[in-house]
Amino acid sequence: MAFLTAVYTANHAPLSGDGHQISIFKGKGAQEELYQEATQALGNAGAKVKITKKGAVINSTSLADWLEKYSTRKTSVPFHLLDTEDKIKQYLRALIMAHGTIHKGRDAIASNMKIEALPAFSKAVVLFPTLGLFPTFTTRKNGRVTVMFNGIELKKLAESGLLGETHGKKVEENLREIDNMERGRTSHGLDTVEKALRLVQQMKDPSKIASETGVSEITIRGWAHSAPTSAQRLARHYQIAEKIGYPVDHLLKWPFALQRGINSIERTKSTKKK
Repeated sequence: MAFLTAVYTANHAPLSGDGHQISIFKGKGAQEELYQEATQALGNAGAKVKITKKGAVINSTSLADWLEKYSTRKTSVPFHLLDTEDKIKQYLRALIMAHGTIHKGRDAIASNMKIEALPAFSKAVVLFPTLGLFPTFTTRKNGRVTVMFNGIELKKLAESGLLGETHGKKVEENLREIDNMERGRTSHGLDTVEKALRLVQQMKDPSKIASETGVSEITIRGWAHSAPTSAQRLARHYQIAEKIGYPVDHLLKWPFALQRGINSIERTKSTKKK
């Protein structure tokens, strides 16, 4: 039902017939996959699904009422419903199918998955880190949120099981190139960054840190002036989760990276004020 709740909130399963009917319309690509999975989910929920030329229609006042209730009337994320990892996956999978698009750049690293979501999904970004994903995100004044996956985060997204076949195939075309290009980049995963920052704290020589972690000496020295990208992303997710009262225990696994990220954000804020 978590999947259906997101489909409903994304306006892909609108109510009709004075609120007694739920209609799901066919589309192309990811939209058609969303239709197929939503129709199957409705059938699994015991709803009688009537297939028409335009799509599927379900006559069920109780189901319509349930979706309206658990979607908090399309105003926010139903955290009370998303109490297991599987439910979170279902919810985010529907969100990505409904609002996600793959943009292909000049190379694999420039390619990205962009999710332009409705205001009701503005707090959904806090769910991604529970699955080990740390996309960048921005929230506009009107409440709409843009979530972006690129580089190593796009690869992690492809391996997460959140993508449908249409999006998955497009990302798959770039995965090998992303792997090759990431080896030569200065961005690193949180586990690597945490280990390197611990060694820096212990005043270890940069050459030894490079040998133990695989992070180049130049990159390690550069962190003295600019926090690692992954640390900054971690800090942003931590701050928004803390702000809305969402649990943050899963974000405390990387204390050195988290602190560096927070320090970087605060330093940027103080610089802007000046």
